[in-house]
Amino acid sequence: MSIEIRIARLESYNRALIFGVAILTVAVAALATVLIARVPFDYEARMRAQATANEEYFRSLRTDLEVAELALEKQIDKQLDSRIFRPVVKALEFHVVDKRGKSLIVLGGTATGGTLGIHNGGGQLRVALGVTTDDHGLVGTLNSKGDTLVELIADGTGGGLINTYDPNGTRVVSLSRSDNQGGMIQT
Repeated sequence: MSIEIRIARLESYNRALIFGVAILTVAVAALATVLIARVPFDYEARMRAQATANEEYFRSLRTDLEVAELALEKQIDKQLDSRIFRPVVKALEFHVVDKRGKSLIVLGGTATGGTLGIHNGGGQLRVALGVTTDDHGLVGTLNSKGDTLVELIADGTGGGLINTYDPNGTRVVSLSRSDNQGGMIQT
């Protein structure tokens, strides 16, 4: 199922929820208007008694509305789940494998954040996306020996850094932000 279909279904679900909440809001506002119009403003004691009764009524009404809202949500969920949504899969690591069982895509997590690894048909990592131990974003490409060839990193100063390496792992070019807010290329 494509992401566009999932987004469209979520938008449909959200519209249904918004419509339900709007109807509940209008009903509560209309009810509050009717109750306020019924309260006589010329008798102080009667107002206090009516206020107490209204509080109890609103408390029970709020409970009834909460029950009705939960029932509506369950009904909408049941209808949508039967047509649209599938169970959520939760795991510490998720592998997309080929017919031979080799991992092609690995979604996982570390103590610092999520990771995405894209592997070749032989199972070797070729593209890595994740979070560094310093809590910055990182994208890297690797060669057949597993050496990093290109990496894009968000540095700690709010800028970005692009490094390229030769096949021996020696940095060849670095593109980054300089101290005077300009660009800097190092070779």
